Amino acid sequence: MESSRVLYIRHQENLYGIIVRVRY
Repeated sequence: MESSRVLYIRHQENLYGIIVRVRY
């Protein structure tokens, strides 16, 4: 369960990074 939680956090960070890149 811990590994899945880490993957979920990483996925959110990736989405946030992509949104920031698209905005700028």
